[in-house]
Amino acid sequence: NPVVEQKTKFVPIAKTFKYKDKETEEYRQEVEYINGKLEQLNVARGLIVLKPMDNIRRKRIHNIIEDRKDAVTFSIGEGDNRRIVIRYIGNVYVPLKETIAIADKAYYAKDYETALRAYLDILGTNNPKTFIYAKVGLTYMKMWKIDKAIEYLKVATELSKVNNEAFDFSDLIASLDGTIEQG
Repeated sequence: NPVVEQKTKFVPIAKTFKYKDKETEEYRQEVEYINGKLEQLNVARGLIVLKPMDNIRRKRIHNIIEDRKDAVTFSIGEGDNRRIVIRYIGNVYVPLKETIAIADKAYYAKDYETALRAYLDILGTNNPKTFIYAKVGLTYMKMWKIDKAIEYLKVATELSKVNNEAFDFSDLIASLDGTIEQG
């Protein structure tokens, strides 16, 4: 089985500060906030989508995480709905084609736990394709973990727009979150 179980433990970001001014206090609070999110990510492995925030705070969070080897950030959305996504980066080799085949086979056999583990392993690689976010979202949906499904499907939809791809899960997301009635 080419899928390797990943057991990365996130190392908290250092909390050393030279100055006691407002900017440093804000930075310290941001570091504590991010450390909490990294602890959650250590359990969830996939991704965490933060709430919308202003440009200054988004830039500070991107800067805090940019040198880490176990997580990466990117932004999705536009205007006031712009959000940061923190994505887990695994530390093991994942044979992409074989792992996709295992994940897809498990998904179609309704073995969603195995499919999810494999898709999350792929998501932990350097540059996963948009469809992997979609597959994780659809797998969570099949597992009736609707909040997680919506989160991943939103990311897939936003990345698809940026990459000029054909994925658009807006109607499915609206159906799942109750914004529109199911037909």
